Amino acid sequence: MDAHDAAITLSAAAAAGVFLIAVADRLRVPSIALLLVGGVALGPQALGWIDPATLGAGLETVVALAVAVVLFEGGLTLDVAGFRREPTVIVRMLTVGVLVTWAGAAATLYLLYPDLGAELSIIAGSLVIVTGPTVVSPLLRRIGVRPRLHHILYWEGVLVDAVGVFVAVLCFEWIASAGDQPALAPLGRFASRFAIGAGIGAAVGLATGYALRKRWVAADHTNIAVLAAALLALALANAVLPEAGILAVIAAGLVVGVRRPPQLKELKRFKLELTEVGIGLLFVLLAARLDLRQFLDAGWRLVAALAVLLLVLRPIGIALSTWGQHFSWRERAFLAWMAPRGIVAASMASLFALRLDALGYERAGFLETFTYAVIGTTVIVQGLSAPAIASWLGVKRRTRGAWLLVGDPHVAVELHRRLRQAGGRSLVLAAGGPPGDALASDDVDALADGPFDPAAIDDPRIADVEAVLALARAPEINDRICEAWSEVVGAAACYRWDGHPADGRPGRAVWTDLPSPAEVKALVEDGRCAIDAVDVGEPEDAARFGPSLRPLLAVDDGHIVLLDGDVPEGAPAVVALRRRIPGLAGLVRDAIVIDRHAPTRAEVIGALLDLAARHAPDLPRDRHAADILAREEAMPTAIGAGAAVPHVYDDHCPQSMCFVANVAGGLDWHGPDGEPVRLVFLVVSPAGQAAEHLRSLAAISHLVSSPGVATVLARQRTRGRLLALLRELE
Repeated sequence: MDAHDAAITLSAAAAAGVFLIAVADRLRVPSIALLLVGGVALGPQALGWIDPATLGAGLETVVALAVAVVLFEGGLTLDVAGFRREPTVIVRMLTVGVLVTWAGAAATLYLLYPDLGAELSIIAGSLVIVTGPTVVSPLLRRIGVRPRLHHILYWEGVLVDAVGVFVAVLCFEWIASAGDQPALAPLGRFASRFAIGAGIGAAVGLATGYALRKRWVAADHTNIAVLAAALLALALANAVLPEAGILAVIAAGLVVGVRRPPQLKELKRFKLELTEVGIGLLFVLLAARLDLRQFLDAGWRLVAALAVLLLVLRPIGIALSTWGQHFSWRERAFLAWMAPRGIVAASMASLFALRLDALGYERAGFLETFTYAVIGTTVIVQGLSAPAIASWLGVKRRTRGAWLLVGDPHVAVELHRRLRQAGGRSLVLAAGGPPGDALASDDVDALADGPFDPAAIDDPRIADVEAVLALARAPEINDRICEAWSEVVGAAACYRWDGHPADGRPGRAVWTDLPSPAEVKALVEDGRCAIDAVDVGEPEDAARFGPSLRPLLAVDDGHIVLLDGDVPEGAPAVVALRRRIPGLAGLVRDAIVIDRHAPTRAEVIGALLDLAARHAPDLPRDRHAADILAREEAMPTAIGAGAAVPHVYDDHCPQSMCFVANVAGGLDWHGPDGEPVRLVFLVVSPAGQAAEHLRSLAAISHLVSSPGVATVLARQRTRGRLLALLRELE
């Protein structure tokens, strides 16, 4: 190996890889598609700028180190909560699915290529087991599928790499050592690799996570220290048993991620950048080795093998893995379509082709031909079509529109429930107070992590969030919430509700004239306030909103809009803070709309007493009617705003009750403002209960004196809507 030429090859491959990844991101196409084309174009068969042969045996070392970095990053970003959501399917895909792909691919190749032999057919089948996070993860981010599908495909992509490598090594050792050792010896090493890789990886991960949490490593050295730990896990495991390092780096990354050190967010960014450099370097190098003539020589049989692998074996594996797990056919179809292969398949194919060629297998080069054909086909066909397929199948995650409510769990949960009732989507994160039982309810979509925990930001549901509302008790916690989440949704979409003005603090202050969330919680518990979902109704009905019924958030076709004033025209529902009127709750029992022309006062009173008699059958209707009409002649009970409150005591009434009449044409009731009376509230109270009676009269007076309320009630023309508005205002 010439050091000068090797340095040029590595430098050119790394630079070309990063450039092509950037171009692919700009064009919104799978990066591996451009890397494959670029590697071939820059290789010896075209421009000749990159020649992997100059690396000699060093190519294996470069591949091993780059793959280690890629898989460590994959383990680091695994979401354990995601595994818990679909453990059965994930385990089946790593066992049953692997066996179906391996056995099916090997049998297909053996039948289509008799000259290949059983040995190479078996090892070729093992090489296409893997899918790989290097391709799956960017695709999932770009498509935005349902969380359960995201978790399944990502967990499969990361862990199946280790399984696939171990199976491929098992096959290689079985072929390479035929006749030299007991037949079960490779199987014993296969099991040993799992134990050694998992054990060493977990130990290194625990030690690294502990050191990070104790802050034994300076902040400036955190990233390189963790990189060194990943390489240490690789070296230790491979020193004990070759190829065990693959699982060791995945296990180390997973354990560090589960330990959640404070530096996890920065670590993930650093490892993602290293991973992209490694992917670019490897794919360009390995693609440059390809002999395009072998693809032409493979002919129609290669196309047939690809069709069986993608259209028969993968769907069978998915069907068996999801059997009895309540997946729709659309979800199964998408899982069956999404199986792009990545860097691990490419690197193992190249390494085994080199090793088997050295052992005298003339068709060893077919391993690269077949594997790269699978990679190219799956990346280009599945990668480019996946967004359209996901849309057609209806498995895409809903577009952004959810709000993240971070803060006092009681107020956050109340807002969350009312937003859901109004048709909006939200998530809850507790902060600044004990969560209690508020987050444990089945109807609350809550994140288990803390508001500053990187794991919360990595939750797939966060991809739906378009705005964050901080409502912790302490203003300084709201500052931290807005500062942390502004990196996710943008500073303009971070709001805080704590009763304090902006004054240069992070986030946009809202509802500064209202009580703070902590005060609202106390008012709700005391029965003096409520957070409600309210149907706006006709545009004119919005006049009832004001200080007593303060709109906070509007929901229109699932989209949530923050309100700090009037309700926008056309919004069907709002979430509002309602100040309860003492004595009004449960007072109104029934209502009637009288829309015939010019009814008399006696007719209206009679109709209301008929309603009262349904609730108190022994009520002396005629006597009460005469008493009420006589009192109204002497001292009218019209109180202004188009309302009158006739009232009476009754011996048969169990508690105060109110019955409401909406008189469309209005009545001359000699009110203080001279306005016709269109709302008549008949209050019937138990005899001798003067305090209760006065409280009921005060509640009605408070109700109609609220700005806009009497006008909105008077314009209703159906009993149902009138009662609904009265219940809403209790």
